Amino acid sequence: MTICTDCCIGIPFDCLKGHLKDNHGIRTTEPQILAQIDLPIGSIESKDIPNWLETYSTIPIAIEGIPIIKGFGCSNCEFYAKERRSIQNHISAKHQGTVTSILEVPIQRPFTGWFRKCIRVDEYNEIEEVEQEAWQQELNSQFTSSLQTSYSGIDGDSVDIRLMNAFIAKVRYKL
Repeated sequence: MTICTDCCIGIPFDCLKGHLKDNHGIRTTEPQILAQIDLPIGSIESKDIPNWLETYSTIPIAIEGIPIIKGFGCSNCEFYAKERRSIQNHISAKHQGTVTSILEVPIQRPFTGWFRKCIRVDEYNEIEEVEQEAWQQELNSQFTSSLQTSYSGIDGDSVDIRLMNAFIAKVRYKL
């Protein structure tokens, strides 16, 4: 999965060019992206995300670069949400007549848009969260400073310097 370090979300590979252009003003090519994330082929594509989210509704370790938040889960199934009210609605719609409780769990929302689903993080360490926040602040400052560099007439085959800290690739959770 490719993580946008500025937005703190996962971006499907087929949407990276559009995301960088629309959200960060960076025009790039697929070969430049592959060179920057240091992969021979692209990461997960949007057509594979629904299957990935079903397979990984619970993950053993948090996805680096995506915030961990306190959320809620259903004790009868693998449904997780940011709001307690969402779990209450889920339980009344899906588990009527069964004994179901609301669990407080650490969650992440790796994608946005059509793929806006929360996943549970099993191994959660508050020290890692503090380190992640410091890491995120450092990346944000690097990203901001790289955006301030001049973009003067670089040919299409060279790497845009602003692209260097725009995102990182995570291949820990492959399909």
